[in-house]
Amino acid sequence: MFTFGTFIPSTFLPPARPLTVYSADIYFEYIRIINNSPYQLYVGITGVYRTIPEFWVQDIPVLGYFQGQISVTPSINISTVSHAQSNSLVIEGYNLNELDAPISQAIPQQAVTATASGKPLYTATIGFGATAAIKQILNVFNPPGSNVSFTFHAARAFTNDATVPTCNLAFVPGADINLGTAVPAVSHAGQSTPPISFAHATASDQAGGVIGTNPIIEVLNMQASTVEDMLAFPDNTTLAPGGNLVLELSAGAAGHIVRLTFKWSEDIFVPPQGGQPTFLISPHALYDGDLTIGGLNTLTANTAYFVGVTLYATVFLSAIRARFGTGGTGHFDVGVYTDSAGSPGTLVDHAALTATSLVDPVSATVNPAFLNGNMQLQPGRYWLAFWIDNAVDQVLRQAAASGFAGPVKTLATAGPLPASGAGAINASTKIIMAGLIVGNWS
Repeated sequence: MFTFGTFIPSTFLPPARPLTVYSADIYFEYIRIINNSPYQLYVGITGVYRTIPEFWVQDIPVLGYFQGQISVTPSINISTVSHAQSNSLVIEGYNLNELDAPISQAIPQQAVTATASGKPLYTATIGFGATAAIKQILNVFNPPGSNVSFTFHAARAFTNDATVPTCNLAFVPGADINLGTAVPAVSHAGQSTPPISFAHATASDQAGGVIGTNPIIEVLNMQASTVEDMLAFPDNTTLAPGGNLVLELSAGAAGHIVRLTFKWSEDIFVPPQGGQPTFLISPHALYDGDLTIGGLNTLTANTAYFVGVTLYATVFLSAIRARFGTGGTGHFDVGVYTDSAGSPGTLVDHAALTATSLVDPVSATVNPAFLNGNMQLQPGRYWLAFWIDNAVDQVLRQAAASGFAGPVKTLATAGPLPASGAGAINASTKIIMAGLIVGNWS
C-alpha cells in the first residue's frame, strides 16, 4: 500500500484547478479514495470518471490502460447536522492481492451541534416578574405561506415556584393562536441587517390554557429555580407551515417568576427559476390606495377608523404615519389589527398608552412609536387603525363620492384603540395612513 498524501478538498473547489496526482504506479490493482469531507468528488483515473459521495471510502479498480494520472474535482457542499466538519482527502494505492475485497462505504460521522446546519437561528423569550395567573404561555406560529419549516433545538422554562408545576410542549395545528403579547423573534446573526424570521411569536399570562386535546410532545415537572430544557441535543422538533408550537407552564398559584424560551432554525427559501415570487417582496410602506388623494377635514369624536391592507412579505413596522391640519385640541391613537373574516380582529399593538397620552398637533405629520417597539408582521391581511376623541381637529382623509372608499370600517370607542375591533361597521371615510417599514421609505 502506498499513500499519495492527505489533501484539503476545499482548496481545489472551482474555479481553482483540480487536484492532480502524477506518476502513480501503473501496476496498482486499486486506488482508494478516502473522502472525509462534506464535498462530492469527481474523480478521474486516465479518462474514466466517477462521483464519490461526501464522507465516503471508495476503492476504484485500475484498468489496464492506466497511465499513472489521478484528478479530483470537489463540488456541491453538503451540510447537515449529522456530519462533523471534517475537510480531508486521502489517496492510497494498493498492489495486486493487497486487498481481500474492495470497499465502498460511508465514513461514520459523529453528530455535532443542533445549530451546525448553517441555517439562520432565532430566539423568542418572555419573562414574567410576578405572574398574575396560573398559566404562562409562549407560542410560535409558522404562517401557511412561509414555505419553510422551523427546527426547534431548545424549549426552555424557568420558575421559582416550589410546588412542582408542569410545563407542556405541544403542537397545535391551524390558525395563529395569536396571544396578547407580541414577542420578537431575534436573529442570532450579529450584523446590522440580520435575517428576518417568518415566525409570529406571542405570549400570555392567563387563567386558561391553549393546548386542549392537541398532541403533547413532552411534559416536565419543574423544579424551583432551575432552568429545564425539553429538547436536549440531539432531540428536536419540526414545525411545518400552518401550525403552532406551544410552551405552556401550569402552576397551582400566581405570583411567581417565570421565563419561557424557544430557539430554532429556519430553512432558507429558494425562489423558483424565473425570479422571486411577489409574496416575498417587501413594499416601500404598508398602505391602501393613493396616499395623495384626500383632504383635511374633521372626524367623528371617540371613533376608531380602520383601513384594510394586505402584506406579502415579513416586515418590521416602526410606526404609522398620519397627517393633521388645523386644531391641536384633542388626542389620537394609531395601531394595527389582525384580520378576522374581513373585519378588524385583535389589536397587535398601538401607540397611545391612555386616551390622553397623545395630543393632536397643529398642521403636522405624526408617526408615534408603538408601545412595544418595532412590530413584526407576517404576510397576511391587516387593518391600520386611527382613533380620535374630538370633532374639531382636522385629519387628512378621503371621503368616497358615492359611499365607497375600499375596505374601511369604523367603531365607536372612548379610546385609546381597544383590544378588539369586533363590532366595527362598514364606512365610507378612509384615513390616509402609511405603516413605516424598518429599512424602507420614511
